[in-house]
Amino acid sequence: MLCHGQFGDEYFSGLGSIQLEGHLRIKHVCVGSFVLIATDENDLWVCHTNPLLPPNLKSSIFKNSSLFQKIESDLITGEITHISSGEGHFIVVVNSSKIIVFGSNNCGEIGLQPNQTNISALTSIRSPSPEKRISHLCTGGFHSLVVFDGKEMYATGWNYYGSLGINCARQNVYGFEKVILSAPIQSHGIKLLSAGSAHTALITNNNELWAVGCNEKSCLGDNTINNRKIFLKTTLPEQIKDKQITQLSCGLRQTCFVVDDVDLFVMGSNDHMQCGIYGENVITIPTKVDVLGPRTRIDASFNYNGLTVLIDGFKLLCFNVEDRIKTNFAGVYGLCLAKGYYNSCTILYKNSKYYTKEIERFQEQLLQTQFQQDVCIITK
Repeated sequence: MLCHGQFGDEYFSGLGSIQLEGHLRIKHVCVGSFVLIATDENDLWVCHTNPLLPPNLKSSIFKNSSLFQKIESDLITGEITHISSGEGHFIVVVNSSKIIVFGSNNCGEIGLQPNQTNISALTSIRSPSPEKRISHLCTGGFHSLVVFDGKEMYATGWNYYGSLGINCARQNVYGFEKVILSAPIQSHGIKLLSAGSAHTALITNNNELWAVGCNEKSCLGDNTINNRKIFLKTTLPEQIKDKQITQLSCGLRQTCFVVDDVDLFVMGSNDHMQCGIYGENVITIPTKVDVLGPRTRIDASFNYNGLTVLIDGFKLLCFNVEDRIKTNFAGVYGLCLAKGYYNSCTILYKNSKYYTKEIERFQEQLLQTQFQQDVCIITK
């Protein structure tokens, strides 16, 4: 997951700190079992947030597991164009073509063969379409997807519910294989892509929603609980016809998307009001969230525990399996919510400090909810 904005030059971790030179800026940031930062000079900084990582992964590129560390590698020779982190792995794309992987391959999530389980050094793998440009990179809990030129998709990893979209019965797929995309997707191209625990969704350039994988809680929004092994189109509300879908996020058993930067639609499991809608245990079709209040812009994202919405850069609403909170921030720019559940919160504050803290409960500003997740908020 990526956050975009213009950021300062000093980043502080509650578990350690790094000081970047004044001219450097964050270009990409993503949060999962690993927090990754790519600067505009294509340095890669990594901190892992997963206490359950295998020992060889902790001790390989991480001299100190609780600090951000700059990763030195001869493989990163060029522009870092995409980064993404899953439950035990991360992927870096250089020059929109070179794929670099690290971490767990237990389910095939980094595209290697089954005899290669935990990769403890950055490793370059062959691109499944080497002559084309990678336009999208996405990692779910234990699966990964890449899109070339917005129209050709490959996937690898855990496929128990069909979340790879390759229409096969294999539980794990080792190595990127071509995803079955219908003619409308290929014709219009992919604008947005997101992967959850066991499902995947995309938005085309003509603002259609297509989804695949686990649908036991109707997170694919088709008013059924039938799992899908190929991408199928989800019917969208008539009220958003001719509008732009600007954000997309998949969580544990939920999906949300944002329309014209102001309206939020959700679907999926809502037994603890994770979708922000009262009175319904399951949201079976895309449904508008009406509790956000006046706003000119929202940023929204799901993780394993629930939904977080940032309103106009100042008010943070969290709909969580434990509780709901409302929190005001000064000068927040954007939001990135991870799929992990490792009790850490990552925030970029207005004063340009990058802050990561392991927590059992948010205190003071972030109140009254157990956040077993990572949050990344980007400020101007």
